[in-house]
Amino acid sequence: MSAAQCPLLAAIIPVRYAIGHEGLTSDFLDDLPLPALEGRCLAEDADADTRALRYVARPLRDGWCYVWLDRQQRLVEYEVAQGRLDETARGGPVIMPGGGPYLFLPAGETARLAWSPVRWSDTHYAELSAQASRRQALMRAIIPGQGPASGPLEWAAQVPELSDAPPASFAWSSEPDVDLPRWETLTPTLTQAEVQAVAVLDDPWGVVIDLAFLVRRGYARREDWFAKEGEERTLAQHILALARQNREFWAELPTLADQPRIEEAAKRYDAEIAELEVMIGSVVADWRRWMETCWEDGNPATLAAAQSHFEPSRAEDHDAMETLWTAALLGPTQSQIGAALVERLMDPEQGPQDPEAGHSLWTVLLGQSRAMTLSDVTRLLTAGDLSGENDWQGWATNLNQLSSQMGNGVVAAREGLFLALGSVVGPHLNALGATSLHKPLVAGYFAAALARSGQRVFAEPVPAKQVIDWLNRPMASAVGAPESLARLRPDLLPDLEGKNVTTLRLAANDASAPPRGNPFVEALSDAPLKGILLGLNGWMLGDALDDFIQDVTTETSLSLGSSLFGTGAATMALAQHTRQLEAEKLRITTGMSAEWVERYRQFLVLGQATNFALAMAAVLDTFSFGRQALDSLGRGDRDSAAVQAGMSAASAGQTAL
Repeated sequence: MSAAQCPLLAAIIPVRYAIGHEGLTSDFLDDLPLPALEGRCLAEDADADTRALRYVARPLRDGWCYVWLDRQQRLVEYEVAQGRLDETARGGPVIMPGGGPYLFLPAGETARLAWSPVRWSDTHYAELSAQASRRQALMRAIIPGQGPASGPLEWAAQVPELSDAPPASFAWSSEPDVDLPRWETLTPTLTQAEVQAVAVLDDPWGVVIDLAFLVRRGYARREDWFAKEGEERTLAQHILALARQNREFWAELPTLADQPRIEEAAKRYDAEIAELEVMIGSVVADWRRWMETCWEDGNPATLAAAQSHFEPSRAEDHDAMETLWTAALLGPTQSQIGAALVERLMDPEQGPQDPEAGHSLWTVLLGQSRAMTLSDVTRLLTAGDLSGENDWQGWATNLNQLSSQMGNGVVAAREGLFLALGSVVGPHLNALGATSLHKPLVAGYFAAALARSGQRVFAEPVPAKQVIDWLNRPMASAVGAPESLARLRPDLLPDLEGKNVTTLRLAANDASAPPRGNPFVEALSDAPLKGILLGLNGWMLGDALDDFIQDVTTETSLSLGSSLFGTGAATMALAQHTRQLEAEKLRITTGMSAEWVERYRQFLVLGQATNFALAMAAVLDTFSFGRQALDSLGRGDRDSAAVQAGMSAASAGQTAL
């Protein structure tokens, strides 16, 4: 059915509010009650620093769009890819086949729209179809062409990716430009409906992720600045600090160095880094205002609503949640403001209390397949008694117990989220020592790391002198290195006599636990170069075998033999490297156990076999290239003969080695 055959329709171009800057804005978004933006665009281009952040309308990100038609009591689903929408049959027969950056609604009545990064589960879909209160909380009400969230088609001229914005206008953003036709070219299709309009949908994740991305950009610029200018600044500051502490030095400083230049350098660099810190802080403040929407209920323009679209029991939803939270937290949590907000967000008493949606950040951190509430977190992460801040034995025992309580169905660990939260957890561990485990955030962080990686932690007291020897071991392994410091000069370390240092070690939960992942894929990722060499040798073997079948001669026989041994050597080298990695892992987790001895023996045997295969391939190459050199010399081709003779000599040298 075409739009012309269905009267009283409204053609809608759905867009989202996103982060833009002066010169790249959509004025119609000013009427929406969104958190204020006060930061500046921290892009690679230094000129962008002068541009204040503003909201801009952009096409929907890849995901899913849902439309509730109240009169029909029907929830329609669209898949969104590259800004284009394709209706699915989930809500009934497809009315308007064919996709574009638009959709069609009944004109003159209220519809509710929502965008989701994941496809709604059957349970969530049925819940939204049946409960008006949930639709009101999670879906924005739209009357086509009527504000504040909808307006005339001319609004599309303020959507950069649908108008005449230059390419790469959003190169500074975490979300690249979407290649869509100009909105005027859509007019023939859209005007088949009685009403043409633009509608604004909610995507809080996109806003928060872009702000976090800008914060990371700012920190990267700060690191670059210190790498280029930090040495001179630090030197100038140290000279001035030393001079101010010593009157005689201060009096002589003008004769020893260019004092005005030193003072100017220190002030200039302080001003530059202070300005950058202020800009980063302003973007972090914008990020905080959006993160605080986690505490707001009943409003689709909040993170509280945005995190309600997921079903943790589905692997793809859990993965998406963890990816989104990682992207939203990496960067801002390095700041004091960001760390304090995340700590409050995850505090069982101060965090958002929504028993229906649960707490998605705790859910993904703990790797749980069910939505966790803050009361669930409190019950799960209650640590036992600890004798004091140095009771690391009790700390390790409690952590192992907490991780075991999480069960075996936890999602495997991913590094990003733990990196993002590490700067929040670290200060507590530093200030409170072992007693920090009484904080749910610290207990949950480390217990989740153990449970999701299948490991346990052990606290072991070690003589302090032994620790010195361990630190000295890399240097002591050099040829002709002296004995360790503890043995060479024991008089330098009198305070270490009789003292122990607690060390924390990790070990696998169960040595007989089934391995995770594809061992062949793991072998290739651990030894990519050997894997490539194996593939090349395999191709050469196939080529030599084809030549041998077509013409059985001494030359093709030598080539086939060399390829056979070369492929065998590459195969055994890959297997040897894999056995070496496995042996190293076993030594770390089980020590020099019988299993480690057997794996190490296999590593040595494969090493000998690899060397033998390489030697045989080199012998055959010596004969093959030598024969080719004689043939070339007989034909008068001295250049080729010289090259082939050199290759024969090189193969002979390899055989000797």
